Amino acid sequence: MVYYGGSTSGTVLSGGIEVLSSGGLTTLTTVDRGGYEVVSSGGTASKTTLSHGTLRVLSGGAADRTIAGGFPISGGNETILKGGSATETLLLSHGYEFDFGDASGTVIRSGGHEEVERGGTTSGSVVSNGGREIVSSGGLAIAASLFNGGTLIVSSGGSISGGLTIHAGQATIEGEMAAGQAVRFAGTAGTLRVDNLSGFGAAISGFGGATERIDLGGFAFGGGETATWAQTGTSGTLTVHDGATSGSLTLIGTYATGDFALSTDSHGGTLIKEPTIPGALPATTRFTQAVAGLGGGRSAAGLAAVHAGGSALLGGGDAPLVGVATSGR
Repeated sequence: MVYYGGSTSGTVLSGGIEVLSSGGLTTLTTVDRGGYEVVSSGGTASKTTLSHGTLRVLSGGAADRTIAGGFPISGGNETILKGGSATETLLLSHGYEFDFGDASGTVIRSGGHEEVERGGTTSGSVVSNGGREIVSSGGLAIAASLFNGGTLIVSSGGSISGGLTIHAGQATIEGEMAAGQAVRFAGTAGTLRVDNLSGFGAAISGFGGATERIDLGGFAFGGGETATWAQTGTSGTLTVHDGATSGSLTLIGTYATGDFALSTDSHGGTLIKEPTIPGALPATTRFTQAVAGLGGGRSAAGLAAVHAGGSALLGGGDAPLVGVATSGR
């Protein structure tokens, strides 16, 4: 037990249990196979390393800069209960974070997993290189960023706010993403899959990279399916028609109907991509679109900086910041 005003540093727990009470502090603890570190109200665990061990953050407790998983550790889980908080957790191979409370700044890399459970909130997460973030029913993700193979799944009943940046990652939105925010494509690759079109009100900016895709899951592709574009100022509406069925998306930027090609996604949905036209939507055009999209974000939700080759950091006033890659097209 670490009591009020007490502190430890460099402790190794191998099958043991360490409990932090109010005012207690641990630093650089290693929780080995079968070990438990429990942070109760008022306690703080800083820079814990989980090696097949478990960290539980109870209501009122806090953890910062936890590392879970990764070679040669390969394992460990952090569970944040309602009222608990964790900041800047790093999840590597077989590292897990189960969030029923508040997580911020979580970084999820190859083989790492974050699950945002009912009542839980994660903000400013960065998912890359095979990392995976799942927002369950009743969970909320704020200002997430996907890089190079990172995956975000917002399950039915879950929601995302504060905007989303996709840079060679994949997002599947089965839950809600309300109007007043933006999904920002940066670079030249990435997929946005919308499985709940009626619950998706966000605007999309920067779309048109060589391997960027919008996937309307559940909107079955047919031979007579068409797309039409209606420009309104600096944005417009893309409407996909299939007989009596239609669905619409708001895109920021200047397009024409011929800028969109439809095909099957091979999973019962419709894939939207740019047609193969050399020079279509060059980098300067996409840069302008992304700039225009900044106004659709949510203030104080965090920033998402995206780098691919060169980058430009944009922002001003109350808008979130986003680095938009300009080295692509």
